[in-house]
Amino acid sequence: MKSIKEKKIKLPFFLNLILLNIGLIFITFSCSNDSLNNKITGKWAIKSIQTINGDFMNVPEHEYYELHLLNKKNNRIFEVGDVSGNWTLNDSLLIFKNIPESKTPIDSIFVVNDSYGNSTVVLQNGNQKIATISSEGIEPEAVTSIMELIFIDDNEIHLLSDGDTYIYTKIIR
Repeated sequence: MKSIKEKKIKLPFFLNLILLNIGLIFITFSCSNDSLNNKITGKWAIKSIQTINGDFMNVPEHEYYELHLLNKKNNRIFEVGDVSGNWTLNDSLLIFKNIPESKTPIDSIFVVNDSYGNSTVVLQNGNQKIATISSEGIEPEAVTSIMELIFIDDNEIHLLSDGDTYIYTKIIR
């Protein structure tokens, strides 16, 4: 019988190298996301608006407001005047959700039954859904606003909404 020489491939080293690179990439992206969250958190003052046509307008004193993006006990909370809710950052989209304080007349009530015999009651004003009543209680409809984050540094943030760019300066980190 003839002995065959085997050539060992250093697969474990190669595999370790690949896993190390994947780990470094993951750490890099997770750290950059954390630094973006740290940059975005704070209190911002509206400075100016660049319209869809490219015109710049300084915000008049009577329209001045502050946008607070806070982290409180692992909850991301936004505040603008007396309006508050939750915010999330998904890729470059800053998503605000809140339940507005209101007294809204109801002009339509619908009962929705599913195939399992569960019923919910939907309350509407025109075509706008106001709330849902189910076995879990009353669930008011949340208002969602989305702005695209197009620029941020330590002192300024630019948010795009409906073609207009809102430019804020940081007042508190």
